[in-house]
Amino acid sequence: MTLGKTPWRELNLEDIALWDAAPRRFVLGLLASLGLLCVTLYWLMPQYEVLQQRRQLNHQLQTQFAQQVNPWALAQKSQGASGQGVQALSKDALAIWLATIASDAQALGLTGIKVAPQMMDASQGAGSAAPADSLEAISGRVLLQADGDYAALARWWAALSASEHVLSMSQIEMNGVGDKRVHGQVLVRFALEVRP
Repeated sequence: MTLGKTPWRELNLEDIALWDAAPRRFVLGLLASLGLLCVTLYWLMPQYEVLQQRRQLNHQLQTQFAQQVNPWALAQKSQGASGQGVQALSKDALAIWLATIASDAQALGLTGIKVAPQMMDASQGAGSAAPADSLEAISGRVLLQADGDYAALARWWAALSASEHVLSMSQIEMNGVGDKRVHGQVLVRFALEVRP
């Protein structure tokens, strides 16, 4: 094989200055590429290790937070007025509880109240039903929306969070919709009674 006028086997690395232009450029380009690769790896590897350490630290902190907050929240509920902790709702009592949530909001002067239960369907899970020990199998979700003044909306959510059926409240949003009025929404996870 030849590159330019000189065959590859006759090229000597010690005499690179005497080589034809084509093989000399090829070898210098190859050496420059290897050098650039080494410098890049030398610079990127520490950055990658720092990124991995930060991801691991983030995961550890999230785990610690979940371990500290969730038992505390359940302990607070268990010390509540009923003294029995989180109470699961039967399918029959669910409609009554949701109606109570809406009437509580109306009593606080909130308008545009929407109470939308979110049921898990087969497309969301791996199979047609959630495993018996999963959170989806023992809890339900409801999306609550309302308009009103900030204080009334906060009182409604605070009262709801103290309910013996509520496990968690997430995806909380408040947006201004007018003079001293806000639109708020929250996703509430509640305990469901499990029947074999």
